[in-house]
Amino acid sequence: GCRAILIDKDRKPKWEPSKLEFVSDSDVDLYFSKVDAEGWKDLEFPKRFNNLPAHAISKL
Repeated sequence: GCRAILIDKDRKPKWEPSKLEFVSDSDVDLYFSKVDAEGWKDLEFPKRFNNLPAHAISKL
């Protein structure tokens, strides 16, 4: 990834795991699980304003 392009510039990424088939369901679930650590806050997005022009409104 980034190391192969920006740092070593060898264009040979060393992915871990090396293949998509080696990624388990539990690995994926970790990225979508709720964090219960003390002091952790959920990300809060600012409220949307409907008076903005269409090109200025996020498509999320």
